[in-house]
Amino acid sequence: MNGAADLEPAFLLKNWPWLVASLALGALSVYHCAPVFHILLNANLKDPVPLSYSTKLLFFGQVARHLPGRFWGVLYQINETRSNMPALLLVKVNVDYTLFFLSFNLLAAVTITVFRLYHPAMALVLLLGGLVVITAALHFDWFHVLLSHVQRFFPKPVRQRIQAYLDPNNHSYSTRNIAKLLLISSSSWFFYLAAWACFPFIYPALEETDVFVLCATYTIAWAIGFVSMIVPAGLGVREAAFVLLSTPLADTGELAFAAIFVRIWLLLIDLAIFAVTWLFITTTRRKPNAPPSRI
Repeated sequence: MNGAADLEPAFLLKNWPWLVASLALGALSVYHCAPVFHILLNANLKDPVPLSYSTKLLFFGQVARHLPGRFWGVLYQINETRSNMPALLLVKVNVDYTLFFLSFNLLAAVTITVFRLYHPAMALVLLLGGLVVITAALHFDWFHVLLSHVQRFFPKPVRQRIQAYLDPNNHSYSTRNIAKLLLISSSSWFFYLAAWACFPFIYPALEETDVFVLCATYTIAWAIGFVSMIVPAGLGVREAAFVLLSTPLADTGELAFAAIFVRIWLLLIDLAIFAVTWLFITTTRRKPNAPPSRI
């Protein structure tokens, strides 16, 4: 296919098996976020919570991130756990989760770009260096260090609460937990790249494009869109950044279509995971000996 014919919606129906395969692989990739959040949350709790509960907290809040701003998901979690978890603890876990998610994904994206376009050895050095930095940041509890430096700028009542939280022996992440986080995130990228490998079969105009580099540039654009707080989930910012960064890789029209397609593709994945999580929790609640959904 070439030109305008590539933009006909019919090709999505024609190539629906590849579309389904990409959605399934993408959902598997996104689901890896649940154990990551679970590990970070339990590392900060005296009484661990089950994976099903932390999964609910994450993915129910995940849907809210499509609203303007990025704090609605955290507010949902605070409301859901208001009698069981301190709000500040949930904020800490979400900041740790976000920073880890951003740093690891950016590291993966830059490593892939360097590997495909420059030199594998350079990519390996970059990857190892990045993993060392991420490991150190988690081990020394970056949020705790940040709070200890900025808490003096808060009003006195808030500062007193923060100081009470800033225990000198505050828990940082163990080497075992960090290894799990890195392994899970690496596995997530395996499925994510496999999902992108399906795209040329869905949208043949991308057959001559290196979709792995395209995936990397989309991730960098996602990070740029992520920091925009006044539009829903970086709407428009991500797409514009993606087209700009990927211009050397493909035609602008193809990139514009790919940007819109991936945005809808990710939204469908979010909704599917939300539905499956909701169905699982609802079904579990109805079982006679099932534990409650709250802690």
